[in-house]
Amino acid sequence: MATPKVTVTSYEDWKSKYGFQESPDYNLKAAFEAGLDPEMNSGDGKFHLSDRFKLPTHPTYSTDSDYSRSKGAPPAGRWEGSEEKGWTFYASPQNIKNLGGEKQYRAWWEKNEPGVKLVLPKQLSLGQLPVLPRSTR
Repeated sequence: MATPKVTVTSYEDWKSKYGFQESPDYNLKAAFEAGLDPEMNSGDGKFHLSDRFKLPTHPTYSTDSDYSRSKGAPPAGRWEGSEEKGWTFYASPQNIKNLGGEKQYRAWWEKNEPGVKLVLPKQLSLGQLPVLPRSTR
């Protein structure tokens, strides 16, 4: 679906036209300044932006985020697929941590990403902690 072109003169106008609100996990101001065009999501009828300015605290913070390439950035999830073939999200431990654990993440996912396949990090999907080397004291 084509996104209608909307002329805006300020950041506040842009947010209002697209129904955006400030968020602690997406840098809206940077998206506006970069001239990103929101796209209408046919699933929920709302405008959405790309992953480019998702912050590490976003539930679907991914390798498509500019912030994932910053020095010391936490590991990001990864998207694979297409609109035609469907999408899969490979979550990182950071994504799971953002919502307080696997159970909370799965609940959020089912509500917010219906029809999108979720792959959890191996140690989390098995309910195991990573194996750490033994101390040699």
